[in-house]
Amino acid sequence: MGNPPKVRKELAQKEKDRVFSLLRTEPRDGFLPGQVKRHIRTIIWEDFNYIKSESQMQTALDRLQQLEKDILPRMRLGSNTLRFNYDWVDALDVYDMLSALSLQIEFSLFRKESRGAFYRQDYPNTDNKNWLKHILGHIEDGELKLETQPVDLPYVEPEEEIASFFDVDY
Repeated sequence: MGNPPKVRKELAQKEKDRVFSLLRTEPRDGFLPGQVKRHIRTIIWEDFNYIKSESQMQTALDRLQQLEKDILPRMRLGSNTLRFNYDWVDALDVYDMLSALSLQIEFSLFRKESRGAFYRQDYPNTDNKNWLKHILGHIEDGELKLETQPVDLPYVEPEEEIASFFDVDY
């Protein structure tokens, strides 16, 4: 069904306004989008790398939120031209990166086990008894709500309920 045409038009205009609001070259001492992306990559490398823990992931989330509060308002472009403006593309990418990474961290904090390419020092086991589940998320009243759904395995079940992450065959 989706939104009625009037609401869709309003949402489209709101998104257009947001995108064009990024075409600013001030403050002159502000951060270029490439610099902001480098900050984001540093945060992820330091606090949300291959080996994770709740405290590291929370630190990464806090640092991303601080960057959003302190640096994004000072992000500027080298030029406000509409043609071949790669800074503008990077500025849009900054917002997408922040959204996607924040969601990934929230989902990762929710899962209390290690599985596949996801290893948590504070939950080093693969826990098929409690976590052989999909994690689903949706926005409700402006807040992210997470829930689980059982994984349907009609043909094969894992042999172990709980096993060391390093002993599980994937």
